[in-house]
Amino acid sequence: VLSNSGTNTNWDGPTQVGGDDPTDRMVDLHDYGSGVRFSGATPPVPVLFESRGTCDSATINVTNNGGDPVYRILTTLAGSILLERL
Repeated sequence: VLSNSGTNTNWDGPTQVGGDDPTDRMVDLHDYGSGVRFSGATPPVPVLFESRGTCDSATINVTNNGGDPVYRILTTLAGSILLERL
């Protein structure tokens, strides 16, 4: 969760991904224990939700070590967050 666009006035993400935006809270999906795998954008990119409700488009796939079930979490340009079971 980023509070403002940093000194360069560009929403380019936290320092962890090369930006300079101040980080209020960072969630690393890999911290949620063993047995769960995440895959998606490489390199990881921040998803920016604008004040009008729109956001960047992104996809994260979630699976367990057994390989089933697999879920896909998507954000759309319209600001929706979708969950699909594959």
